[in-house]
Amino acid sequence: MSVTARRQLRLLTVQAVQAFTGVTVLSPGDWETPSRNFPEIKVRCPSDSKLSVAKAMPSFTTTVTIEILARVSAPTDVAALDAIEALGQRIEDAVFGMAALVRVIQQVASVTTQTAVTSDGLTHIAGALVTVGLEVFESFDPSLIDPSAMQALQTVLVNLDTAHPFDATGTYASPPFPASVTPAPRVTGPDGRNEAGLQITLPT
Repeated sequence: MSVTARRQLRLLTVQAVQAFTGVTVLSPGDWETPSRNFPEIKVRCPSDSKLSVAKAMPSFTTTVTIEILARVSAPTDVAALDAIEALGQRIEDAVFGMAALVRVIQQVASVTTQTAVTSDGLTHIAGALVTVGLEVFESFDPSLIDPSAMQALQTVLVNLDTAHPFDATGTYASPPFPASVTPAPRVTGPDGRNEAGLQITLPT
């Protein structure tokens, strides 16, 4: 099975920020981190949204939400704010400037940054939550996901029962698709006649 877009983009985002020297990078990072271990970055993918673009093959425009939570500590509130703003700029440069990530997306659909500064005794903590919407094309091919299921298909039968012309009064036994037949007397088809047929034998 192919890698889902949400996993692929989360891992690429992690890769983009792992090059930062002196910064702990976690994904998803479900434990609370003490301030002595800051600066840190946690990368998570809380959701994605798929919008269908085809009626046959499952194909979607998928928007993946990536959350990048960065936190730093400093002796003053001003120093903490300066540090988180500098780290936020590095994050945007690294993620949006990563060629491997840019190649697989259609667009950066949205970016929202929320910043907060708090204190823990004499230590001031600043955090930035960068929420990025990355839009990609995503499709699921049954022949690749489960080839054995496709191999079971050996013969395709095509039957034709036209809507026009039609027999207004006739009743025909064993129509190929009985639920589609309009009962006689009828003012429109299909009427239940198998007017044409085609059998396709697929190579094994």
